[in-house]
Amino acid sequence: MPRAILLLRVSLAVGAWQVVDAQPKRLRIVNGCQSAPIWIAHEAAATGGPDPQNNKIDPGQAWDFVTTDGLAATRYWPKMGCNESGDHCGLGGSGGPGPTCV
Repeated sequence: MPRAILLLRVSLAVGAWQVVDAQPKRLRIVNGCQSAPIWIAHEAAATGGPDPQNNKIDPGQAWDFVTTDGLAATRYWPKMGCNESGDHCGLGGSGGPGPTCV
């Protein structure tokens, strides 16, 4: 697999007045890599979180994640070189809720 540099840009929307959904989406992850998709896995408060697991983000595209009020803990991590379901990755496979370890 060719080596790639993974660039992520994370933006936080400030102010609840910007939210129009029932669940606030205040975390946007942008795939800054122009040559390969990335997948984002996540945990929120020791569960998989409110969003689907293994969100595929194509080059130059973004995904807005739900971040509920009162969320005490969460983590997001990028994965690359994955199969089409976002598993068996060359980079970033951690075995969190849902993903399989490589």
